[in-house]
Amino acid sequence: MILVKSNDDFNLKSIISLLDQKKFSFVTEKSEKYFFELDLFFDDKNLKINSSSKTIVLKLPISIELFFFEIKNLLISKFVNVNDFKYEPVKQSITYENRIINLNYIHNVIISNLILNLNVGVDKFFLYQLIWPDDKDIQINKLDTHLTNLKNKLKNEISLDINISSLNGVIKLRVN
Repeated sequence: MILVKSNDDFNLKSIISLLDQKKFSFVTEKSEKYFFELDLFFDDKNLKINSSSKTIVLKLPISIELFFFEIKNLLISKFVNVNDFKYEPVKQSITYENRIINLNYIHNVIISNLILNLNVGVDKFFLYQLIWPDDKDIQINKLDTHLTNLKNKLKNEISLDINISSLNGVIKLRVN
């Protein structure tokens, strides 16, 4: 999750629509949980994009492709340390003991929400709806299967043994 802020509400709404189409995980409220911030500053001629200590300036108008390319370049090397592994949300990867595994979309949504909610956990129904928003019939066992597949994939491919507990419909990543 990336917090996207802007000085221009009109342009921000347009960018949010584009981010949605690209399945880019973002939030627009500082009160929500996120990994990194992306600040977009528009003036008459330029778009300044800030993320942590990096800033790029693009002349307006810009193509959608260039916009996403530059955002990915800003965020691609950002990571979160969780216990003894490194999670890279934009790359959708986990590094453990110098081994890297690339996650698919579903596994990335699962692990990012578990990490963002380490202390409180994630409601299974909420997570299910994030992954499969168009499903009419909710089948929590489908989510349980993906949780098991994620744990097995991490264990088999990079020898990372994660502990995910479930209690009263809330799943939680357990770290030491």
